[in-house]
Amino acid sequence: PVGKLLCERLAAQWGAGYPAREAAAPEKGSIIMVLATDAPLDIAQLGRLAQRAGNGLARTGSIYGHGSGDVAVAFSTAHALPWPEAGEPVLLPHAPDSCLDVLFQAAAEATEQAVFKALFLAEPIVGREGRRRLSIREALPEWREIVGKEALCAF
Repeated sequence: PVGKLLCERLAAQWGAGYPAREAAAPEKGSIIMVLATDAPLDIAQLGRLAQRAGNGLARTGSIYGHGSGDVAVAFSTAHALPWPEAGEPVLLPHAPDSCLDVLFQAAAEATEQAVFKALFLAEPIVGREGRRRLSIREALPEWREIVGKEALCAF
């Protein structure tokens, strides 16, 4: 319901053809998602964790369009690496794969919440040549009643 109401309000501000023009335009937005954990994960596990950020982004309505440059990276702060001697491998313990499901869920949920916070807590801006863009809170002040109490726990 928030998206539909926003389209109506923006159409009133910028003309009735606004939603149709935006829908017909090629997707051109990008997002960089950064996941940090203190779980002891190896490089392959971190790669799998980074992929799960896309699940959270998809929950917000993104479809990873052709023109999009979406990127996700993940890193772990679990180990302080010693400076190795020349040619000496550094072997570190890591979590068993059977423990990853809860981290995958957390990655998706954290990404989803980060996107919603960025959207709903953003401030209006004035860009080049004085172009003003409303925030969701400004364009749709009743958004809290629309999304419901369960969605507001993170706000």
